[in-house]
Parts: sequence; structure tokens; C-alpha cells
Amino acid sequence: MDDWAGRLYRELDEWNFAGVAASMWWRDDDAQAPSAALDRALELAQKYHAPLALAVIPHRMDAALAARLAAAKSTVCVLQHGFAHRNHARPDEKKMELGAHRPAAAVHHELGAGFAALRSAFGARFTPALTPPWNRIAPELLAELADAGFTGLSTFGPRPAPAAAPGLRVVNTHADIIDWKNGKRFAGADAAAGALVAHLRARRLGEVDDAEPTGLLTHHLVHDDAAWEFLARLLAQLDDHPAVKWRRAEEIFAARN
Repeated sequence: MDDWAGRLYRELDEWNFAGVAASMWWRDDDAQAPSAALDRALELAQKYHAPLALAVIPHRMDAALAARLAAAKSTVCVLQHGFAHRNHARPDEKKMELGAHRPAAAVHHELGAGFAALRSAFGARFTPALTPPWNRIAPELLAELADAGFTGLSTFGPRPAPAAAPGLRVVNTHADIIDWKNGKRFAGADAAAGALVAHLRARRLGEVDDAEPTGLLTHHLVHDDAAWEFLARLLAQLDDHPAVKWRRAEEIFAARN
């Protein structure tokens, strides 16, 4: 067993010894159209019994994506990944689509159009949770999301509170397997698994909100062979451990966490 796998297994053993389920969820970003990469993610989800929350970019969505997901044998739901995944920040700022760079009314209009498109295309498979591109959203935009029909928000890192605004539950991701700062490459097994272990351990020790499921974040369109190999091994290990309890996105954004 590799070092990263051993560390993860030992942390999960601590949860098992305590008689507590290690709740987890899986979000995959930037979905747009059917592809061989998407097929591979769906196959892994089915093989290892891991519900997949697919964050779809409404403005880039291919109509064939709905048919592909309808035919999927794995458990998969759709979240809303912004609107067009277009950066509106200045060159000296971090990338952001849902920022204060445009009138709030214009941003909400786009989000509403994206919401309607996803609900029409995917029906009950659509879970009305917003995943902002680059995991960033201006705080002043949050209050109106629930009124627009959103029930959830998902970014990155331990959540500071269970709700971002009244009626808007927060469930974040905590381990991204891609290193975006160094060529959009696989982050490496030690880094990716280490982030999972770190969040699980912090939950177990009460250092972060222990009710927030630990979130795995992937991006199927940029995975190289090493990323796919790691993901398969990781999902196999999680499927094998009795402490792990996978949560479906439609459940975690519809109930208090």
C-alpha cells in the first residue's frame, strides 16, 4: 500500500473505531457536453458506488448532455456552474465571473437564465445548487440566490457556517486533484489524498464543522493518465472502507447539515 493510501486508511480507521460515518461527496466541474472523459468519470462512479455531482456550465451546454446523463447507469445529478464561466475581473485580480465587476442585476439575470436552462434540460436530475466558477462569488450576491430558487452554494475549503444566507446551504469541496497553478496538471497522489485526510482529521478533532461532508473535487476535461489512475485507486479504497458514507448532492443541499 502506498504511503498516501495508508494515511487515508488509518484516518478512516479512526472514524470507524469511533463508530462514526465519514460522510463524503464528489463534485466534478466544467461539464459541457458528452465526451470520452465524461464517460470515464461516469463509469468510475458506477463501479465504485460514488454518487457524482456534475457542475454544468449553462451557456456552454450541449443539448446532447441531457440524453447522455439520462442513459447513465451511475448515480449522477447536475449542479449549476455559474453561467458562461467567463472572467470579468481586472488583470490584476483573481479570476471571477460572479463578482462585483458588473451590476448585480445583470449577474442575477444570467444566473436565472442558466437556472431555467438546466431545469428544462435535466428536470429532476437538476439540484438547484450554485458552484461559482473559480470557487468565488461576491458576498453581496448571496442574499438573492434563495429567492431565485437556489437552495445551495458550493465553493472550496471548510465552510465558515452551514448557510451563506437564509435558505442557502453551504457544502464545499476540500480536495482538488488538479494543480491549477502549475500547468493544470495532476496535483499528485500525496497532495490530493493529503487534502482529504486533512479535512477528515480536522472534522474528527472538531477543528472545522464536523457535519460538513468532505468533498472531492475533480475536473474530468483536464485529467491526464496519472489523475485518472489516482482517482480510480482512491474511489476503490473509499468503496472498500466501512467508515465511508457517500452523500448525494440532492440530499446534502435539501437537508440541514
